[in-house]
Amino acid sequence: MINSDDENEPIIKAKVIEGDSISLSPNWNVDTDLTDIIAKCSNILKDCGYKDYALAIQDGREERTVFHYAGLAILHAQQTQAKIKEHGTEDAVYNAMRAVQFQNLAIMHHTDLGIDKWADRKSSTGALLIGKFSGEELLELRTEMVIRLRLEKVMEAMIPRHCAKIEGNYLSTGMVPKNKVDKMRKYLLDQGLIQNSK
Repeated sequence: MINSDDENEPIIKAKVIEGDSISLSPNWNVDTDLTDIIAKCSNILKDCGYKDYALAIQDGREERTVFHYAGLAILHAQQTQAKIKEHGTEDAVYNAMRAVQFQNLAIMHHTDLGIDKWADRKSSTGALLIGKFSGEELLELRTEMVIRLRLEKVMEAMIPRHCAKIEGNYLSTGMVPKNKVDKMRKYLLDQGLIQNSK
């Protein structure tokens, strides 16, 4: 599978709430972001050898492949655009959220989380040097981590600990210092990426 150039890599624009449900980011811009989803997922389809998103959806349905999710993202993005023109607000919001959700799934299957992408921002121990990330890059990284952990069915309360483990390159979640877990939990809560489990 061919990875896109950095400038073509999608930036996730959804906030994960609980389970499979999501809400749109307050920074959501309907016109530009729907166009972005279509463009980025079309690039993913191209990498997988597809031009027709309907065929990609059909071919990948059984195994839930990356091109299946990318095709669904395009489908729902286009349906959102149509519903907006028809002033079908409720249907437009539903389709927009599904477009973001399927885009995220396509991204998770198309890229390796923080391995090669951030290779130049890792210490000699393999830990990510968070101070070298911009605010937008850090949000992108941690959003990707949360989504991937949800796909792996990690318990809600354990997501901050797992995120801190990944960033610090610890051998196990039990080795992550409590202060790093607490700091990660605060960030994820502040960004709306997780819910308070209390």
